[in-house]
Amino acid sequence: RCLRDTGFTISGVLEYRPQEARDRRDLTESGMLTVLANSKPRYAFNEDISTIDWRHAVATMEGGPQIAVAHISLQCDEFSTAKAPSLKLRALEDLTGSADLVFDALCMIQAINPAVVVLEQVPGFFHSAEGALFRTKLRKWGYHVTEQIFRAEEYGGKTKRERLYLVATVYPGFEMPTAIGSRTTPLWTEIAPFLTACRDVSHTLSLQDGIRTGRARLITPSSLCSRAILKSQQRQAKDSLYLAPGDGRYLLPSLELLRHLNGIPVDFDFNSVATEQCAEQIGQSIEYPLHEAICKAVHAHIAANVGQHTVLSIARTGAAFNAASSTSRATQASQQQQQQQQQFSLFG
Repeated sequence: RCLRDTGFTISGVLEYRPQEARDRRDLTESGMLTVLANSKPRYAFNEDISTIDWRHAVATMEGGPQIAVAHISLQCDEFSTAKAPSLKLRALEDLTGSADLVFDALCMIQAINPAVVVLEQVPGFFHSAEGALFRTKLRKWGYHVTEQIFRAEEYGGKTKRERLYLVATVYPGFEMPTAIGSRTTPLWTEIAPFLTACRDVSHTLSLQDGIRTGRARLITPSSLCSRAILKSQQRQAKDSLYLAPGDGRYLLPSLELLRHLNGIPVDFDFNSVATEQCAEQIGQSIEYPLHEAICKAVHAHIAANVGQHTVLSIARTGAAFNAASSTSRATQASQQQQQQQQQFSLFG
């Protein structure tokens, strides 16, 4: 939705919600249901990125617009501080971890050969071995790689969510957006209209444990912004987000408030999934104002390099990529007959 709002056309979506041990029913389509409720991609693949046959996927998309921008949000559990080190080690031993999805993302990039790659991840990915592998491979393939850790509150966001953004592009000169500054007024005035729909959970053991251990994420009347919302929010974990009005009560934020805190547009449709899956999707979502700033910067970067052309040619030779406008395709083909060439719609 954010890409579409900033001028891009969505050609294809690969979305898969992995089954978890706690799941009592098949939820693998729940993410795609929300995708289709809010977008009409030309191609929709409800497949696991680690098992999809990219030859089949590329053949399916043949004849449609090629992909100019590949936007990737991989599962972040193995790089997140929210997951205990012991659980990460266990996931490594029993093969339930997701750190290896970096390899599958590289396979996708190699298959569709986009002009620009945008990766959104938690900050822990920056110093990980998987992060080093990802950026190194992209650079060897000829991409110019820029990456930075951002705080959403400095880009118009209402939360302290931190995210790493990596932008790899065949064009040099990409610049990340500039921060506009943090909030200076308390957030409570925006929260007040939602309070009547927020449930009093003062009596619950999970809340009391969260308060006692200091893990509960509290919003008070003096808070300038909210702590980041987690996927487990609706399960009332110790580190869930709670409202503390100052009268002794503790309230669990409503779904409407959670989406407001993440800046998700009010007309975004979550009605295709149950309440718990809706809360999970909000907790795993982007922080919209920050993400919008990134998408606008990518859009402007492509426009600056492509101009008004609607088609460009990306020629890949070994580790190098070269770009040329559609008007020079014939000349380029005669000079570089051995190069692999693809055409990309400007904002496909």
